[in-house]
Amino acid sequence: MPSTPVLPQSDKALNFYHHKLSWKISEENLKPSGTVYLQLSTKIPGSSSRNPQIPGFAIPHTGGFVVIFRTGIAFHTYWEKDVDKTKISLEASFSIKVDNDSTVNIVSDKLIRGEHKDGLYGWVGIKKSVNINLETLYDTERFISVEADLKVVREETNGEERSKKSNEFVKVMESMFQDSKTSDVVVIAENEKFHCHKVILSARCVVFRNMLAPNSLESELNTIEVKEIPAEAVESFLKYIYTWEVPEDPAKLTVDLLNMAEMYLQDCLKEACLKSLVDRLEVPSCVSSFILADRFNSGGGKFKETVIKFMKCKEEEVVELEDWDKLVDNHPVLAKELMRAIVKGSKVNHKCQFCVLSQDK
Repeated sequence: MPSTPVLPQSDKALNFYHHKLSWKISEENLKPSGTVYLQLSTKIPGSSSRNPQIPGFAIPHTGGFVVIFRTGIAFHTYWEKDVDKTKISLEASFSIKVDNDSTVNIVSDKLIRGEHKDGLYGWVGIKKSVNINLETLYDTERFISVEADLKVVREETNGEERSKKSNEFVKVMESMFQDSKTSDVVVIAENEKFHCHKVILSARCVVFRNMLAPNSLESELNTIEVKEIPAEAVESFLKYIYTWEVPEDPAKLTVDLLNMAEMYLQDCLKEACLKSLVDRLEVPSCVSSFILADRFNSGGGKFKETVIKFMKCKEEEVVELEDWDKLVDNHPVLAKELMRAIVKGSKVNHKCQFCVLSQDK
């Protein structure tokens, strides 16, 4: 039996193409295959009007759709063969209602492109691979409520030129980092030396600016020594200072980099490190993540709240950890706060994003 397409309840156009949509999905929509196609009600400008061969998909086709399945969620768009699909980028974030008080938020992060087998059109999509426990999402009437924020950007000539110039600027800045010929200050960490430039460090970081003020020891010696931070984290930090780019590799968004971002007042980098910490939450490390989220309590405490929600969901496993005993002994105030949150949150009919979602590995 084919999957049933579901039309949106609302279609709020914000700009080209940036729409907010919502759907109510019935159990009947999902039962046949565990997959449901969510239709758009406004055509994506410039997209293909062809109707791809998708079971149950109704005409008129609007150049794109959202699909939810048990192992992920995706936003797909279709384009004529003469459209350069490499110039199209997508953004998609989803909010699925769990109960009256909470939602599950999913951000699609893997961009995919391809050509249809007949060669008449191509597609661009963005997806998130995550195991979704659909059964936990039904309300009392056996519906699932989904909201989406969808964005499509076609890069025009001016945009290409701006992007090209931006990339060139980043490359120039990267080439200056560690250039011993033009460097006028050395940053030292764990006996490793990083050749830098006073003007760049001072412009990007007020802490460095104060260090390199006239008549300061660092300014006279042309040396800044960073203590108690591993050289790898210092290198990642300095690259960020030069390029404004947060490391793409989550493994580089370490606690050491978080500490340095805090010490040197780099809030954007600190937020990225905290987000990475929360995105990779696991039971064995959740107590240390809780302590860190409390210590670096920023963003209105949203990271700490997320860690608490995770620990409430996994409470039976968490209280058996050796780290739990250490939390009680060494951080009694935090332990008391967490216990209050656990007691307050009844496990009866409990549902949260950590119950509903699990990372696809």
